[in-house]
Amino acid sequence: MFKCGPDFLDPQWLRLASGQPVHALDRWMNGEVDVRARLFQAAQSNDVLLIEGVMGLFDGANSAAELAKSLGISAVVVVDASAMAATFGAIAHGLQHYDPGLQLAGCAGQPRGHCPPRVRCCAAACATPHCGWARCTR
Repeated sequence: MFKCGPDFLDPQWLRLASGQPVHALDRWMNGEVDVRARLFQAAQSNDVLLIEGVMGLFDGANSAAELAKSLGISAVVVVDASAMAATFGAIAHGLQHYDPGLQLAGCAGQPRGHCPPRVRCCAAACATPHCGWARCTR
């Protein structure tokens, strides 16, 4: 499990949630060679590598989108979709087409608070291969 950028708080929460150590991936501080070596080493003993982004997908010079593009990996975006239905489809559509160089593998809406019904969330508006809602546990 990895965290994009120099972050000290999120890795602790991710470690608690996953039960796995969390390592920072920062091309600015460690360089591209180190980032690739860390991912290669982790891939030797894991079926899936999870990299949590920093801020928004496209925010900053060392954004999660730039990291994904430089490594040739796909991105999955989780959006705070509180009080949304069709608007989520518009957001997912925008993310899909904002940067043609990014491989967007999926977009998931995460409801917070109450859980209104999600109807036609993005089927008509979004060509993202995997698009849907995270399960609400309330």
